[in-house]
Amino acid sequence: MGPRIYVFYRSAVELCVPMSLSNALLNELNDKLSELLGSRTVIDDHAPIGGGSINDAWKVVTRSGAFFLKNNRVDRFPSL
Repeated sequence: MGPRIYVFYRSAVELCVPMSLSNALLNELNDKLSELLGSRTVIDDHAPIGGGSINDAWKVVTRSGAFFLKNNRVDRFPSL
């Protein structure tokens, strides 16, 4: 089976905090990952990944595995 790709969309500006993910976004990610994986998961750690110019990129580590997250600010890029 090939890799799975999960995409999360969130339009609220307050969810993007430089060099950190807000508690609101982490809670939303926990809920969505738990729903997609079929069992409750917990985010243990997250870290920014460099290289992007439009999106912020993050490694999100859970008890169910590691995931890649990219997000951007709706006020900076309203058409994305």
